[in-house]
Amino acid sequence: QSGNVTIVANAAANRGKTTITAVHLPTGKTATYDFYVSDAPAAIKESVSVSDKVATVEMTMVDANENVARAFATGVTNAYAAVTYNVYVDGAAVSDIRAFNANTAKGSFKLTVDDYGTKNVTVVAANGIAKTFSVTFGAPAPEKPVYGAASVTMFIGARGFSADGAGVTMDVAPFIENGRTFVPVRFIAEALGAVADWEPKDAPVRTVTLTRPDRVVTIEIGSYVLTVVKNGTTSTITMDTAAQIKDGRTFLPFRFIAEAFGAEVDYGPKDGPVEWVTFKQ
Repeated sequence: QSGNVTIVANAAANRGKTTITAVHLPTGKTATYDFYVSDAPAAIKESVSVSDKVATVEMTMVDANENVARAFATGVTNAYAAVTYNVYVDGAAVSDIRAFNANTAKGSFKLTVDDYGTKNVTVVAANGIAKTFSVTFGAPAPEKPVYGAASVTMFIGARGFSADGAGVTMDVAPFIENGRTFVPVRFIAEALGAVADWEPKDAPVRTVTLTRPDRVVTIEIGSYVLTVVKNGTTSTITMDTAAQIKDGRTFLPFRFIAEAFGAEVDYGPKDGPVEWVTFKQ
């Protein structure tokens, strides 16, 4: 069985996307079809996606009001035939050219370059409509370096911890005091990819310095303020607890030290006393 229907849209308010749903009454089966009502094609709209040295250009033929112009009557014998086009660009290879589709009014192609920079592109369609636009191929952003372990989990009261899935043993265990987790300075420094130093060398520790290629963090024992020097800029962070010495060992507040190095901190469980703390960077 077959059937057809003719729809006529005369008013400007009828322009744009229209959806038709047909129902076969004896069986209840339905079918939906989207189509576009527009004036004659007047322009090309482009959308560009760049990945390193390859760009994908997607284009849509639109009318003067930017409605999708499905009928390509201008310069085309069959108003609903696909419309081809030429691409003009210097210094780029053009590939995967797809003509403007008669049903969707969309076409696409790819550009590939050898060097980064901006290319001017001109598209001239067979119906006489043209569009010029620029495509910029930029160098990919450098990957953020990860110093030390990307992920570390320490367990309260346990000398063993996990660094990127590998087991590491400390000679002292993290502990909780007044609701804050404290970890031994040397092991948290190594986990964060930093080198720990302290002053003075021949007397009780007063200052701890953690040095990493991207920043230097300094904290004084008993102080609620730590200092961060990054890219030549000095800033301070006020903590709600202080570094301390316990049984001759220096312990630092876990969350503040990890965050000073740009790490994301978590802990668990959330519904009871903390059993583990972790950072990711």
